[in-house]
Amino acid sequence: MNFTSHQIFLRENLSIQVYVGYLFLLTLLGSFFLLSQYDDKRISSRKFFKIFFWIFLISIILIALHHAVSQEIIILIALPLTYLISNYFIFSKRQVWGEVFMYLLAAAVIYLQFL
Repeated sequence: MNFTSHQIFLRENLSIQVYVGYLFLLTLLGSFFLLSQYDDKRISSRKFFKIFFWIFLISIILIALHHAVSQEIIILIALPLTYLISNYFIFSKRQVWGEVFMYLLAAAVIYLQFL
């Protein structure tokens, strides 16, 4: 029954879609930032990045291909995104943009909690 059920948790909620879009933007910024510094990172950081990349990629593939995947998959996606986005916030050269993006992220999370 799990394979035939169709759970759509992103299509009906506009605020969640905006939040996911913002997380996607932060993910792209963090990915480009990490790839530009990939050779300068320590070996342990590179290993973590590879592991988190595979966790993220498999989770996204599951969301795209399997209709029974529900919002619990967000917990798996949160771990690599946290590493990627926090790396961007900590090591970015322009701290002003990092703080603006962080405040927007915190405001979006607070807004979603009260929605």
